[in-house]
Amino acid sequence: MISTGNTRYNKEQRIRNRYLGLGGSVSGHKAPFARASRFFTLALLGMFLIMLLASLWIGVSVFKEGTLRQQQTNQERLALNSLQNRVRSADATGAFSAGKGPEGPSLVFSLPTDAGTFETRIYLHNNVLVQEFAFDTDPYMPEIATTIVSTSMFSFSLEGSLLEMTTDQGTAYVALRSANPVKGGA
Repeated sequence: MISTGNTRYNKEQRIRNRYLGLGGSVSGHKAPFARASRFFTLALLGMFLIMLLASLWIGVSVFKEGTLRQQQTNQERLALNSLQNRVRSADATGAFSAGKGPEGPSLVFSLPTDAGTFETRIYLHNNVLVQEFAFDTDPYMPEIATTIVSTSMFSFSLEGSLLEMTTDQGTAYVALRSANPVKGGA
């Protein structure tokens, strides 16, 4: 066997390496420092993994909640915009009046024709806001009306030429060309 120099130094170095966990085991047992070091590494890795999963879960939850609120807001805005557009399309000078629908007030826009006066009626029926096209002599017929939006309440008021309409989705405003200042609907 070839001598490598100071055998006492090599023997001490081997014992120190074994004790620190750098070179095997002394009589089949791991050094206490090596076991603690490995445990600490695994515990640290586990904590990072748990923190990563927790932050991922929180991020997904926040994104989901934000998306649901955005969809709800879009639905409300869509319903109110649809109501505003229907009122604007039926509005003409002198056309607006307040009527009495089956379950409360109704918005009525009249259009005189050669065949008679044609009305666009917007009113609440069975928790649904509907739009009906009929002659002014016809009774209200909700079964032929077109659904605008589901809502449990509908009210309106007119101040000057500004029509304010309120449903479960919120309040919508429309500036009317109609010259008949009629209060009603609330």
